Amino acid sequence: MAMIDRPNARQRPTGLADRTATFVYLTGYALTVLNHVPRNVYALFAKIIRWFTVGVMRQDRAIGIVRLGAPVSLFIGYPGADGTG
Repeated sequence: MAMIDRPNARQRPTGLADRTATFVYLTGYALTVLNHVPRNVYALFAKIIRWFTVGVMRQDRAIGIVRLGAPVSLFIGYPGADGTG
């Protein structure tokens, strides 16, 4: 009978963090569809921060790098957006 190994950093459960990050993610897009500006942008920033913490918890560099690059594009694009499309 083989012993079960203790989970390493990549196998640790991050269920609650994943679920809250997904909830914030979907809330941001719902606010975008409902045209609630700037609440949708705040929710999208919260989503980025939440998923970055999930990446740190999982020690997943891909999630972390993508989540660090996303705010840069928002910081560059949002202040110049005047809503005239």
